[in-house]
Amino acid sequence: MTKKEEEKLMELDRTKEEYSDLWKVFFDSIAVKERENIKLQNNNLPVKYRKYMTEFAN
Repeated sequence: MTKKEEEKLMELDRTKEEYSDLWKVFFDSIAVKERENIKLQNNNLPVKYRKYMTEFAN
């Protein structure tokens, strides 16, 4: 891999991380904690898929 390709990959990684952070802030700001329903959430979104979702990443 050339130096230019490596720099491009690093830039893409930073951009992806920035958008991921923005999405997490948005998701947390629109969530209504009082209406959180874990049981319903588990029925509609299996736990095995959460590792791929930005909203559930730590």
